[in-house]
Amino acid sequence: MTPAGPRPARAPSGAFPPSRGGAPQRRRAHFRPPRRRTAAPPHRRTAARCTAAPPATPRLPIPAAACLSTHPAPMPLLPHLDAPAGYQMALDEACLLGLAGELCLRTYTFAPSAWSLGFFQDLADVPAANAALSAGYPVVRRATGGGAIHHQRELTFSLSAPAAHPLFAGPISASYERIHHAVAAAIHAALLEALTHPALGPQSLAPALRPHLRPPAANLPAPATAPSPRSSPTPPPDPLLTLRRTTPLASDQPATGLCFHDSSPLDLIAPGPTGAPAKLVGSAQRRTRSRILHHGSIKLAPADHEPAVATLIQAPHLPTFLPLLAHHLTQTLHPLLSPPPNSHPPTTAPIPPAATHWATTRAPLFTSPALLSRSPSALQSLRQADLR
Repeated sequence: MTPAGPRPARAPSGAFPPSRGGAPQRRRAHFRPPRRRTAAPPHRRTAARCTAAPPATPRLPIPAAACLSTHPAPMPLLPHLDAPAGYQMALDEACLLGLAGELCLRTYTFAPSAWSLGFFQDLADVPAANAALSAGYPVVRRATGGGAIHHQRELTFSLSAPAAHPLFAGPISASYERIHHAVAAAIHAALLEALTHPALGPQSLAPALRPHLRPPAANLPAPATAPSPRSSPTPPPDPLLTLRRTTPLASDQPATGLCFHDSSPLDLIAPGPTGAPAKLVGSAQRRTRSRILHHGSIKLAPADHEPAVATLIQAPHLPTFLPLLAHHLTQTLHPLLSPPPNSHPPTTAPIPPAATHWATTRAPLFTSPALLSRSPSALQSLRQADLR
């Protein structure tokens, strides 16, 4: 029997028993190759992006309302708004984010009159807007592309919807054609109503349009109805309003940077001051991964810097004609965004508080010198509104 003595130290967990030298031997770790991470399917990535919690300090939170819903709610019409340019652009950004609803349609005017630059334009390339800014007139940068617009005696409309909406199915040109044919139908209906309106009449219309219009009692074909979102719309029966296609325009002028001095095949045209075809409606879009914003501008009466552009009404009658056209425009565009069986009678609803708060907070950005000069930090702040 051996004498009792101190017990040997126990080897720590994860080590071999002590070697003859007394030092424990470390167990060799087994090599495990890293797990290969595979990308989730697109529908799962979209769901995760919509439902994941925002980061701790988000620079620009993405609202949950911007996620595509499979059961769209009734689309309310936002009230016509007459407000400063910066607020209007920020409110359209809120519509792009879905803060005003999944589907959004509104008309507005600028008070005071202002200039807007396309997203990719340099201020130095638009001499008229540069001179206006130096003279103290408001100038903003839009979230959409295209040329500069002088928002004086004109009506602007914007509509936004998820990128998967049928209105924007197919190539980009198809959505422009659908929207412009609906706008042509609305303008045609407004002009016919103006002929018999007690406060307007034929003499209130632009002189170049009068020979092409007759009162509804003359058995003219009814104005074209708004096409379905996926259909290939047909032009309105009146040749007064057509798409440009390859028609040369009297309003085209090189090197001005203005939207209405540069035309594309899908622009809506009408007889200009001299009777020759001229541009009447200009449009541009902003497309993100999740949503689309469409801007449109309709020239109503002659304005400065654009004397050759087609117009609809004489300037003194503008206050009466503008709400009439805005009504027909919303009634015609509404079925495009909310087609059957989800179609509901258009009703006007107040602007949601979330959209109002967003517009109030972001309005200074659109008129800031940093954004007008295309500062990288300001452009990045504007691009953060994209739903990625």
